Amino acid sequence: MKTGETRQRVLVLTVGTGDIDRLEESLFRPLQRSLETGAWKRAVLLPSALTVGHARTIAARIRDLPARVGIEPLPVNGYENDPDASFCHFDGVLNKLVEDGYAPADIVVDFTRGTKAMSAALVLAAARHEISELRYVHGARDGRGMVRPGTEIVSHLRTDRTTMRRLLDDARKLMQRGAFAAVRNLVPDTEGGAVHSDFAQEAARLRRLAAFWSAWDRLDYRRACDEATELQADDPAAHRALAAECAVVRRLAEQPDRQDHEAFAVWLRAVAVDLLENGRRCIELNRFEDALLRGYRVLELIGQVRLFDRGHDSANIDPGHRDVRSFREHLEKKGSHDLGSAGQQRCLTMSREQSGRFLKHLGDPLARELLRLGQKKGLKDRNMSILIHGFRAADLDGQSLGELYDPLAALLSRDQEESCRDVPAVDPQRFGAVC
Repeated sequence: MKTGETRQRVLVLTVGTGDIDRLEESLFRPLQRSLETGAWKRAVLLPSALTVGHARTIAARIRDLPARVGIEPLPVNGYENDPDASFCHFDGVLNKLVEDGYAPADIVVDFTRGTKAMSAALVLAAARHEISELRYVHGARDGRGMVRPGTEIVSHLRTDRTTMRRLLDDARKLMQRGAFAAVRNLVPDTEGGAVHSDFAQEAARLRRLAAFWSAWDRLDYRRACDEATELQADDPAAHRALAAECAVVRRLAEQPDRQDHEAFAVWLRAVAVDLLENGRRCIELNRFEDALLRGYRVLELIGQVRLFDRGHDSANIDPGHRDVRSFREHLEKKGSHDLGSAGQQRCLTMSREQSGRFLKHLGDPLARELLRLGQKKGLKDRNMSILIHGFRAADLDGQSLGELYDPLAALLSRDQEESCRDVPAVDPQRFGAVC
């Protein structure tokens, strides 16, 4: 709406039967009062098939009002007692208003009249469209339970709590499914009064947790640690509930000096385990290309870890080391490519396959499995992924990727057992937990 424009408001209200012996007092006059209470650009009457005549009568009687009156009757006799059918119709009416340019804040719903099924359906349709302002007419009642003419009171009700409860429920579902960025986009910041005070604490917690899990999920361990620190300061209870997870991410964020090969191998094992679970989440979300690259990287990491155990860095191989000289002689005899060169530095590099072959040359018990897995469909062709050097998606799905990930997990487990390293990891079922 442009500055200076008058707000265009719409009143949507159900039309009931009233007291058949006193239509004027019980229906027409109260309806007219509802329409005259407020400044409306449009009014939409929602009668049943039985009361469409009443709606036409009241529309004819209020021609002097500035509001343009429309009638949208339930299309089938009997729908007035079917809340689901009524909801579909009312939802369509509200859809048209939104398509016509009316914002939810411009629409007011009056659910006073009609059957209880109609009233319930209209309130649900309003909630679905995030229409928070409702109206209900009440007053002193006679012996039959009907509002006495002349005592009507128009009450304005709001559904802020209902709308926010639904939004937070949706946010929790998204969190549990790993859609952390979506949670941050869905749940408004608690500052500025955008969140009802009853739910401010819960909304703030969801946003903080989404920030924590999101950073971890994108492998930004340092940022995840910072988010955990903020969570501890702002929401100690949530931080305590995630104490084990926060401890794991702190360990992941504490990357040791790469020159300390033993410590680096210990840390890298934790990264490999975390990356494997990250890849499994990608499979669950049908992000197959991302899962493929993570699987390949896990395989590569296992080889690098076992080289660090033996004092070798695959990106900084000492050409003068006895075992390296022996391996290069072996490659030459086999007619294989020599190790790579790291620019002007006096060091060599090993590819993933060369790392596996070097480990095999050194008698590593996992080397054969490392080399075998590297030849499996998908991992072998990973360079042909559209994310690497290829031009189309890899021919993989959740099942085939699962068949790649299971032996990778088994190999990681064997590595831990063989190296006597217990790698702490977060329970996969807990990742994205909501406190």
